[in-house]
Parts: sequence; structure tokens; C-alpha cells
Amino acid sequence: MPLNSTVLIIDDEPVNHEIYTSILADLCQTLEFAQTGSEGLEKAANLEPDLIILDVMMPQKDGFEICQELRTQNSKLVSVPILLITALNDKPSRLKGFSVGADDFISKPLDRLELRTRVRGLLRLNRYRNLLNEQERFAWIAEQTQDGLIVLDEQDNILFLNGKARGFLGLNPDELSPSDISFRELAERHYQLHPAEAWEQWPQQSDLKTQQSHYLLQPETEQSEAVWLEVEIFLQKNAQGQERLLHLKNVSREMARSRNQFFFQTSVSHKLRTPLNSLLGSLQILDFYIEKEKAKDLLKTCLTQAYDLAEYIDKITQFINSKSLVGEQPQTRVEDLLELFLENAHSQAVEEIQIDCSDDLKPLNIRISPLALEYILLELIVNAQKFHPNKTPKLELKIEQSSENVLSISLLDDGLSLSAEEAQLAWQPYFQADKHFSGQVEGLGLGLTMVASVILQIGGTHFMHARRDKPGMIVGLNLPLVSSMHQESPQAELSLSSTNPQISGD
Repeated sequence: MPLNSTVLIIDDEPVNHEIYTSILADLCQTLEFAQTGSEGLEKAANLEPDLIILDVMMPQKDGFEICQELRTQNSKLVSVPILLITALNDKPSRLKGFSVGADDFISKPLDRLELRTRVRGLLRLNRYRNLLNEQERFAWIAEQTQDGLIVLDEQDNILFLNGKARGFLGLNPDELSPSDISFRELAERHYQLHPAEAWEQWPQQSDLKTQQSHYLLQPETEQSEAVWLEVEIFLQKNAQGQERLLHLKNVSREMARSRNQFFFQTSVSHKLRTPLNSLLGSLQILDFYIEKEKAKDLLKTCLTQAYDLAEYIDKITQFINSKSLVGEQPQTRVEDLLELFLENAHSQAVEEIQIDCSDDLKPLNIRISPLALEYILLELIVNAQKFHPNKTPKLELKIEQSSENVLSISLLDDGLSLSAEEAQLAWQPYFQADKHFSGQVEGLGLGLTMVASVILQIGGTHFMHARRDKPGMIVGLNLPLVSSMHQESPQAELSLSSTNPQISGD
């Protein structure tokens, strides 16, 4: 059965090609031929063969010159074995061949058995060399990754672990893999194993067990947060039995995000809604029985505020599932976006506002619902206030059409500047950079995360970076526009009204 190998034969005599084919056809999968040195160099570069058989006695360039060029002109061919075929049996010729990069010689006339033996040995050597290169490449990649990689044998002994896995398991970087302790015993020194049923009968587990989620947990303490490691298991059989490759990934942040979002949902759904429902019911009963006009006015005020609170809680609940804010075919006109921005800026008592938007952009429709857009604008305004030293930011809104189907919105403020790392983290759940400036944590920490969720869901992008001209931040949103064939007519749309301040074009 031929090996999965490619052999390139450089020989100027076509009759020799037939001889090589009859001797080597069953040893390798592919035989390629070249009749000149130039053709051989070109084919070698394209094929990257597993072995090159090169005749020394060639016209124009002899085999020594060709061999030297193969070694020096293409880095991919440096390690490819080269077998020189020569009628020269003298010692100087062989030394010259080795000096230009040949791996072996065979003399003419060719002996069938000798040629087959030499070719088989060089192909095997090349496979070992490639395997060693792959192992070295894997070892390098394994050390660069931020995840832990561990190889175990059937008895749970550690055969290999990278630097990150050593850190996870409390081993020193230069400490050898422990031979007197199993992986499970070592893991249990530092972690709890969850869920318990998934780790039952470890390491003798069925394929079904290995597909279950496995976690290592270090519970949080007063000094440190909880650490969750997700363990993925890959089974591989070899001549020695069955090995397991473990992939250890730190998922502490994802676990904290899921936990906090669960608490947030529970709080909105039960802790707030339950007393609110009771309040609304009581107010409705009082409104039915109380007759004094002044008392009824006060009661109606309370009732109105309670309804407003209920509406606000409904909006929060909607944003837990941000998909409901996008809708099937949402549209918001750019002119309405400007009005929404002004209304929300006024509601937050922002006095200095500048808007830069050309008149030809105002009729365009953005593919996002007004409700989602209103929440996004309000969140950006509130964040600008939060990071301003005096809570009185000067806001500048810039609207541009960055491409035919994309509208770019940039909000510039003059507050504090975040570092590039903090700006990147600001879109992640529960990151609150304000605690570094004020020492206080305000709000729920989900605002910009929900903004990002909605923006990404509708096919847009977002960015944030510090201003270069002065202190402050630039928050940008790239939102998809509704294509012109789907634009609604201006007469069919209802515009939001506002009088102050004046919106100026370019």
C-alpha cells in the first residue's frame, strides 16, 4: 500500500522516469518528474515534496548546484530529504554532496532493493521530522494560550500540562508534572468539583459523561472573588490506550454575569412588581371611595406616579430580552432621533447641547425601534453626566452617513477620560468605571451592555475612545439604514416635536 507521500525526481533522461516508476510506484502516493534544474526548482517550490531524488549528471546545472539552490532559495525546502543519484564513487564527490545539503547517496547502476530501502528510510525520517516540528509548534502554541491544556493517561496521571494549567493547579512554572498524584487529587486540593454527578467514577467515564459540563470552583472569600474553570474533555485512542485532553477555561466573568442578571431579573419581576401591584390596587380602591376633591387630586397624582413607575418597570423588563425592542420591521427617522436626543437631554437637565446633522440626512430611516433608540440615547446621556466632574457635561451629537447603508452617530462630552482598556470593558456587564473616580457604584451596571446587545442585534457596531483634543469621551454607534425601497413616505410618519434648542445643519 503506497504511503501518503510525494516524491519529486529530477532527471534529464525520460527513460529513467519509467525505471523509477516501476521501482517506486507502490512506495509513495505521488511521483512527479522534472527534466531540467529550473523545472525541478519550480516544481519543488510548488509541491513541497516529502523527498527529492536528484541526478548529479544534469545538463546546464549539475545536481550539486541544484541541491544547493534547493537548500538556500526556499525556506520551505530546507528540511526536505534529498537523495543524490551519481556514477561518481569517489570520496570528494560525496563530501561535496553533503556540503551542499544532500541527505544520502546511491550509485549507478541502480539496485532495485537498495533504492527502495533508501527511499523508504528517507520518507520515514521526513515523517518523524515533520512530527517533531508539529510537536514543537504545539508546545509553543500551548504555552501562549490563556487557557489550560492537560493530557492525561487512562489512570488519570498527568502526561503534559502547559504553563496556564500549572497556574490553575497551583504548580510552579518550572515544576515538573507530578508523578505521585492524579489530576483529580491535585484538582481537589484547590477546587470543588461541580456538578458532582458529572465527576462520578472519574477517570473511568462513559462517552456520555465526558459530554456533560464539568467545572472546578474556588468559592469566593473576603479577599478574592470566586473562580470558575470550565473543563472540556476530548478522548483520543492510541497504541498505549486512551488519553484525555483537558481544556481548562476561566469562565468566572461569564458565571458572575449570569448570576447577576438572574438576581436583576428576579428583583424586577418580584421585589419591585409585587409591592407595586399592591400599591396600584389600594390606590384604585381609594380613588373609588374618596369623594373630597382635594383628596382625590392628591390621590390621582399618586396613582399617575404609580402608573408611570409600572410603565418604567415594564420597559426594564423589555430590555432584559432586548430582541423585543427591535421588532420585525422597526424604523426611526433621523429627524425623530434628534428630537428624542433633545427631549432626553432636557429631562436630564443638560443645558449645553450642540447638534451637527445635515438636512439631507433627516428624512432617512434607521433600522431600529423608537423605544430602543430612546433607551440608548438616554443611557449615553446619563453616562456622560456620571463621568463629568460637575455632572454638567457639554454634549455634542454628530450625525454622518458613513456609507450607503450605515448611519454613524457620535456623542462627544467634556468629562473624564477612560483608558483604552476601561473603554473596552465599559461595554461588558457590571463594569462600572465610575467607582474608580468617585468611590461609589451607581446604577445597575447593565446600561451599556444592553446598548451593545441591541446595537449588535440589529447588525450595527459600537465603539468608545477618549477625545484627543481635550478631556472627555467619544461614544459611537454605526446603525443600519432602511434601504431606499423600504423607506416610508414622510407623510406617513409622525414626527416628534420640540422647540429648543435649534437644530442646525452643516
